[in-house]
Order: sequence, then structure tokens, then C-alpha cells
Amino acid sequence: MGSHSRRAAELLGGLRGHVVGQAAMFTAVGAATTLANAVLYVLLRGTFSAELSNVLSVLITTIASSIAHRRWVFADRDEHPTRMHLQTFVVFLYYCASNQIALWLLGLAVDTPSSTAEAAAVVAMALFGGTSRFLALRLWVFTRRRRPAPQLNTEVPMC
Repeated sequence: MGSHSRRAAELLGGLRGHVVGQAAMFTAVGAATTLANAVLYVLLRGTFSAELSNVLSVLITTIASSIAHRRWVFADRDEHPTRMHLQTFVVFLYYCASNQIALWLLGLAVDTPSSTAEAAAVVAMALFGGTSRFLALRLWVFTRRRRPAPQLNTEVPMC
């Protein structure tokens, strides 16, 4: 591993150890997946209904986001796989439902919204879900690693 790669790994490891660093990394992953969700939604919307485009884009980006959080944000913490799968499923359901609400509210305000306006409404709704997801991941899915108990030195020093 080169010195740049080693420094990057040390920096990443240092960020993971603090809640502020984790929150920053979580936000970066969340922003990337939210953008990917919006782009994917617009691409799918050309072929499918708003509802199906929403479900497909949320399904793909939720899985990608969960993998990214596990590998980059919470890699130094113990994972509870059952909780991770449950959390991923709940997040999927939450975003499907909240995005449908956002699309419905947009439909009340605009007679025929464009797919870009629909994607913007979905992105706005995603901002509300991010904070609660971070807290669920940090406090429930990825718990703190237990450090091994320090070993007592039982050897008697020789003079």
C-alpha cells in the first residue's frame, strides 16, 4: 500500500471513530445515493409510472446505500446482520411511502408535474429520513466494538 493510500485509510479510520466523522461520512453517502435515486427515478420515469419508478429507484439505491454505510461509515463497528436486514427493509418501506406522499403532495400543487419536479419532491422528502436513519444505524445496527480486557502482566521481573 502506498503512502497516500495509507494516509487515506488512516484518515478514514479516524473519521469513523467519532460521531461527527461518522455523521459527515453518512451525509456524503446519503447525498450520493439521494442524487443517484433522483437520476434513476428520472430515467425510469420515461418508461414506467411514477409509482413503479419510485419503487425501483428506492429499491436499488437503498441496497447500495446500506452496503456503502456498512463498508465505509460503520466498518469499525460490530454489525448485527439481522438488524441490518431489518433496517434496510424498513428504510425501503419508509422511502417508498414517504416518496409516494411527496409525489401525491406535488400532484395536489401542480396539475401535471414534470419528472424533474417529481424527482425534486422525492429528494426533499429524503432529507427528512436521513437523520433518523443515521441514528438507527449508529445506535441499533452497528454497536460499539468491545475492546478486549487489558492483559495483566503476571511475570515476575528478573533482576
